[in-house]
Parts: sequence; C-alpha cells; structure tokens
Amino acid sequence: QQEQPQAALQVVKRVQALDAMSEAVLRSEYAKLVPLPSEAGKERSVKDVLQRLKEVARWQQLPLREVQRECRDCDISTGGVSAKLGDLEQRAELVERLILVKYADRWVEQGLPVKRIGGIKAATRLAVEMQRIEGNSKDEQLLQREFFNLGLPKDANNKTPLLQEMLKQLRNVALWRELPLHELRRECQDQGISVGGLTGDEEEQRRELIERLILVNCADAWSYMQLPLKRLPGIQQAAKLAREYLRLQAASDAALIEEYKSLEVPKGASDPCKRRELLQRLQRVATWRVLPLHELRKDCQELRVSTTSDDRGELLERLLSVAWGPAAQPPPKKEPPRGPRQFFERSNYFPNSHGFGSSDPFSFAAPNPRQALTKHFRTLKLPNTATQDDVRKAYRKLALKYHPDKNPGSRAHETSELFREIAEAYEALRKFFETT
Repeated sequence: QQEQPQAALQVVKRVQALDAMSEAVLRSEYAKLVPLPSEAGKERSVKDVLQRLKEVARWQQLPLREVQRECRDCDISTGGVSAKLGDLEQRAELVERLILVKYADRWVEQGLPVKRIGGIKAATRLAVEMQRIEGNSKDEQLLQREFFNLGLPKDANNKTPLLQEMLKQLRNVALWRELPLHELRRECQDQGISVGGLTGDEEEQRRELIERLILVNCADAWSYMQLPLKRLPGIQQAAKLAREYLRLQAASDAALIEEYKSLEVPKGASDPCKRRELLQRLQRVATWRVLPLHELRKDCQELRVSTTSDDRGELLERLLSVAWGPAAQPPPKKEPPRGPRQFFERSNYFPNSHGFGSSDPFSFAAPNPRQALTKHFRTLKLPNTATQDDVRKAYRKLALKYHPDKNPGSRAHETSELFREIAEAYEALRKFFETT
C-alpha cells in the first residue's frame, strides 16, 4: 500500500519533466523508450509523442496485476512470461507488448499478428521475413526451393504446390517461428494437432511443435494416404509410417495373411474376410507402433484397455488382444413381465400397434450422446447443449486462467491439475464434435 503513493508521485514527476522537454528531446526520449523500427509506426506529431510517453510512464509504475489487466483489456496475450522472473522483469515484458500492439500501427495495418508475438525483436524479425517473402513472390523457382527445404521429404507431396499455396505456407512458417511457446500450443490445439509428449527445454518444444504444424499443413501426399498426421510426433515418424503403408499396399494377399498371423491375435478373433479389411488392420498396427505414448494410451482408453504401463510393447499387446477379439455376447433377453397392461397392449383391440401405434411396445428414444459428456461440459463450465464454438471459447478462457505459468507458488499444484482436466475435457469434446 505504501508503494502506491510513491508510484503515483513518480508518475507525476515524470509527466512534469516530459512537459518541460523540447521537441527534439521528446523525440529522442521516445526513440529510447519505444524501440520500434521506423517502418513499424507512422510519423507522429509532438503532441502524440508526448501523450505516448506519458502513457508509458504510467505503465512502468503500475503493479504487475494492473499491467496484466491492461493487456487483457487490449486482447494482448499475457502468457509465456516466466514466473521465475521477478515482478519488475515480468512487468517490463508486458509493457513491451503493450508498446508493440498500441504503437506499431503500420504493422497492424499490414496484418502482422502483433498481439500474439512475444516482443518487439520477434515482431521485427517477422516483418523483415514477410517483406522478403513478398519480394520473392514472383520467383516461383526460389519459392519452390524454400518450400522443399522446410524439412519434408520429397514423397510427402504428390506434386509441386501452386504458387499461392506455397506463399501461404511460407508465411505461416515464418509466423510459427516467431510465436512464443504458449501461442504455438494454441495454434496446434486450434488445428486439432496433438501437443503431448514434448521433450527438452522451451526452445526444443517450440521446434517440435513447428515441425508438427509443417507436417500437418504441408504434407498433402501423406494426408491423401490418410496417415494420422495430427497424432504423430514428427516428420521422421510420419515418413516411416508412409513407407510401411506403401509396403503393405504392394504386398501380395499371401504375404499380408502371413504377416497378420505373426501378430498373434488371440483365438476367437474375427478373421478379416477381404484384402481391404486385412490391409486396414495391418495399417492400424503399423500406426500404433509409431504413435507417441500418450496417443497410444488414448487408443487403449477407447478400447477400454488398461494404460498402467510405460512399456509400448506391453500396451501394443493389450490392444491386439481386444481390437479384433470375439464380440461380447449380448445378455439373454428377459421375458417382459406379465400383467394387465401387457395384456392390454398385446390385445386384439389394437392390432399391430400394441396400444401405442408402434410395432415395438418396449422401444424407447435413443439416448442423447451428450449425456455421457456432461462431466466434460461441466469442467468447461458449460451446459451440455453448448456448441463447438462455445467449447473453444470456454477452453481458451479457462486455459489462460489456470495455466501453471500464471499460477506459481502455493496454488501451482492445484492449478496444474485443473489445467490438465480442462485440456482433457476439451480434447474429448473436440473429438465428439468432429464425429457428429
């Protein structure tokens, strides 16, 4: 509380000093405090420069939580600021983002997504790269070389993409390379790309997510082969799976049958009747072999198989034991109770209707599939009548609120558990909307 009057006094003194400065000194001060390149913003009058310097002076004295509120009011991301930093360092990062978004008006007009970028240096690199790509937009051969140098093998594309498609993807890659980690996660989640199984430090995780984004958006040949690109951890695994798919497609019927037998599928399992079904099963097994552990566990959960193991081989055996196992026998049909109502429904007074105008007096309405997802809707604080757009908005809001980086200290464990539940609920609801 004692700091607030002191901060207010500092702002007053700074404003008085600014009012006393000449135009040349004001512009020099502006260049130091607002380190944007000249092409980022428009030329401003002395009055505008003075007003902006006063605004920056106020931001620099606000407590951290108030600077965070200013950012949220301007729809500026506050994620990715390390909780390990002190309040002063965190505030300085957020003030830089405010300066970038509010004063780089020329970049904003050009469509540069400055609200998602972590700082002025990253925005400057992105602006330079975008300008370079635009300058090469008519040199198709140069764009082709850049596109095929993104890290994908040649067989990942059926043919050379059209010029506009290459430009679009190169712009996307330039943006992804400058996004902070939390924004890359959001980009992947918006596209339904798995963000699990990341390893290493923050920079290594960024590299892995960028690779997954390139894989899903640029490998059209593999997408046409129906490879589950959004679930794979990287380009190397996708290339391995593509080779396996092609090998299986080229194999003879006898070779496929022999390979299927070697899987040791349990006795009583339904045998594939046609080559197509046999091929689908072998391709599914090939996919399980390259999926990351967290995705393999998802398949186990869908087939109601125990996931209490870190051994991939053991999980694969469990999947094989139930995937095409004998179908569960339905319970014996019970005779309906006998009584006056049943006699009346089956009487000859209402032939073929059983008293209700239906051929089956014991039929009921189909269950609402949303009822089974009520828990996930509640986790996102939504009714089970919510739309896909409602789910996406609620997830972003809650993920931002409960992200572990924003809740250090005594609540870190509690908020990380909440964050995990929110992510699981969103993933389950996203799958539901994709299949309906």
